[in-house]
Amino acid sequence: MNWDGIISLLIASIEALLIFNLLIFVDKNKINYLIIVLIFLFALYQFMEFLICNQELKTQVYPYLAFIIITLIPALNFILINRVIKNYRNFSVKLFEILFSLSAVFFIIYYGLNSNLFTVEKCTVFYATYNYPLGFLYGAYYYLPILLSFLMLLDVIKKSSDSSQKKKLKILVMGYFFIITPPIIGFILRLFELKEISVSMESILCKFAFFYAVAISFYALNNSKIKDERNYLKYLSGYK
Repeated sequence: MNWDGIISLLIASIEALLIFNLLIFVDKNKINYLIIVLIFLFALYQFMEFLICNQELKTQVYPYLAFIIITLIPALNFILINRVIKNYRNFSVKLFEILFSLSAVFFIIYYGLNSNLFTVEKCTVFYATYNYPLGFLYGAYYYLPILLSFLMLLDVIKKSSDSSQKKKLKILVMGYFFIITPPIIGFILRLFELKEISVSMESILCKFAFFYAVAISFYALNNSKIKDERNYLKYLSGYK
């Protein structure tokens, strides 16, 4: 029996449940919509990896579709964090939002024109390894928004006097621990020339991003007036 990609299917299923829960129990505001879309992209990528590795859909179009999905994630997450902390240093960060968004568009178009260069090198139960052009530049684009948004969160937590805001942001920082760790490990592996795992970091990071998905789900619940089923029923009935 082929077990490759089975962890991806499991994670996609759990993330789909998170989305279902959020659609029912959180307020429909811009931040919560961004969170739902981000978790949807996480789940969709995991499902694509399951199709690629378990169902043997390895022709160039499927890895390319998977890369479209994960290419959107860093820019969208940066926008989300900037909204959460209420436009950190407004002007300069807005420029970064535009830069990262344009970078995502560039890679999607460039990889679309060169999808014949995409190959799936290896599949395992836990991760997949891809071969694709402009790997170093893509890695810089992928990790820079993650690092900057993490530093922005830490800075706001340090300077904020709002204990409620700090509590919410610390939830995000805890989730960030799981998406910051794989790139650091990947960098160390490259230093020791252990490239087989390091070139799979985007795939591995998306597995660890499950914990980040849980963290931003908790944030969305805390960013809502509807906190549990009882409040939700009161909300529906118009009771205050």
